[in-house]
Amino acid sequence: MIVLNLMVYLINPSLVVAGTLADTGNSSEKNELLQPADKNKETEKAVIDQPADKNKETEKVETPLNTKASTGSWGETTWERDRDNFLTVSSGKSGDAKKAPWNGIIGGGINHPKIKFNNTIITDMEYLFKEKTLINFMGLESLVDLSTTESMKGAFKSINIPNSVTMFTDTGTGYYSVTDMSELYMDANLKDQRNLLDFSKKKSDNVTDMSHMFDGLKIDKNSVFALDLTSLNMTKVTNMTDMFANTKINKLTLGANVKLDETVGLPAPKGDENLVWQKEDGSSKQYTAEEFMANYGSGTGDLTPGTYVGVEKKEENDVVEEEKE
Repeated sequence: MIVLNLMVYLINPSLVVAGTLADTGNSSEKNELLQPADKNKETEKAVIDQPADKNKETEKVETPLNTKASTGSWGETTWERDRDNFLTVSSGKSGDAKKAPWNGIIGGGINHPKIKFNNTIITDMEYLFKEKTLINFMGLESLVDLSTTESMKGAFKSINIPNSVTMFTDTGTGYYSVTDMSELYMDANLKDQRNLLDFSKKKSDNVTDMSHMFDGLKIDKNSVFALDLTSLNMTKVTNMTDMFANTKINKLTLGANVKLDETVGLPAPKGDENLVWQKEDGSSKQYTAEEFMANYGSGTGDLTPGTYVGVEKKEENDVVEEEKE
C-alpha cells in the first residue's frame, strides 16, 4: 500500500491527498479544504477590516465659480462663460443673432444670462434676447456699437428684466442703419423706464416698420405705465399696426416727428373706456382713443407734440358750463 501510494504520489500528488482524506472518513473536512477560495469574500472581509478613510470619503474637488465653463466665438468676437453663467463678449463684430451664445446654438444656451460686453459691435439684433430673463447687464451703458444694426425686430420680445439697468447707451453713431423695429418690446416685462432704449440718444430716421413695437408691454409687472417718445422719428414709418395694442399707458409724451394713424391700436388711458386723452396742462380738448389716433399729426386742431394723460370724460353739460365761465 505504501509502495502504491508512493507511485501514485510521484504521478499526481493531489490524488494521494484526496485518497488519504477519504480514508479518514472526515468528509466535511475534506469538502471544506477542497473548495476553491472565495476571493470575493476575502476581499469583502479585507475591506471591512480596513479602517474607514473619512477624509477620502468626504473629499470633494471645489472648482471656483470664476472657472471658465465654456468658450467660443460669435462672428468676429470671442466669448467666455463661467460656471455661474456670467458671460463676457469681446470687442469685434458679432455674428448671426440666432447663434449668440445665450441662444442655445453654442455654449449650451443660457436662459438667465448675465452679460458683459466689451465694445462689441452688434450687427444683428433680430430676436436677440427673445424670451430671456436678463439678470445682470454690464457694459451695455457705454460699450455697445449699434451703428451697423439693420434689424431690431423682436430684439426684446417677451424679455424679462427684473433689475433697473440703463440699456444700450451707444458708442456708435446711432440707429442710422435700422429699418425694422417691429415687435421690439412685444410682451416684454421690464423693471422700469430705464430698461427702455433711450431714443433721445438714438437715430430712428430710417425705420419703416414699427408694428407691434410696444404691443403687450408691461413695466414692473404692471401694465399701466408712462411712455416718452419725444425723440422717436416716425417720418418714414409705413407700418405701425398695433404699435400700442394691449397696453395700459397712462401717460404718453410725443415729439414733433411722431405720427399716428388709426392702425396703431392706442387704447383708452389705462385701458379704461371711461377715460379720455387730454394734454397734461389742459390746453387741448378731450379725445377718445379713436379720435386721438385719427387726428394726431394731421397739422390741424390742438393735437400737437406734448404730454397727454388720461382724464375722466366730461359730459357735454360740463363742457358748456366751463365755456361760459
